[in-house]
Amino acid sequence: MKKIFSMGFAAIMAVGMFSTAMADSFYVSGSATHSGEGKSAFGADTIHGGNIGLGYNVSSWLAVEADYDYFGKDDGTSLKAYTVWTVADSVFAKIGSVPVHAIVRVGYTGVQVGEGRVNNKGVAYGAGLGFGVSENVDIIVDYRFRDIDTDGSVDMSTAGLGIKYGF
Repeated sequence: MKKIFSMGFAAIMAVGMFSTAMADSFYVSGSATHSGEGKSAFGADTIHGGNIGLGYNVSSWLAVEADYDYFGKDDGTSLKAYTVWTVADSVFAKIGSVPVHAIVRVGYTGVQVGEGRVNNKGVAYGAGLGFGVSENVDIIVDYRFRDIDTDGSVDMSTAGLGIKYGF
């Protein structure tokens, strides 16, 4: 299954590289996040954190993005996630004059626990909604899942509320 996922991810990346002639702009993003181990971001062992990202719109519906998540646990342990994403983002509706975007993302992630090195790597995917509040600003609500285990035991889910600013 992971080989199929990797091949699909590579195909999406290739499409993005060939669409560079239609590139629009860079953007930055940031969000407040709530994360947990396993399939839920709201389980018993949850942590709060933040996310910052830098992206590039390859076309009107496709972007590449790199982001950094930081989470601090109550016991003093920190978790850091570094993720590279391919993002499909398309307007699917309007609420009054506000465009509503459907956002789907796939990527590759590395997670660092404490001050050591990145010790868990794997695939990541997510979905969300973007609400265009101005020409350059979107409010983003999303859910991201990182499959960072090698034996089926550690996964990380993150729910976020943030903002994206396009240049």
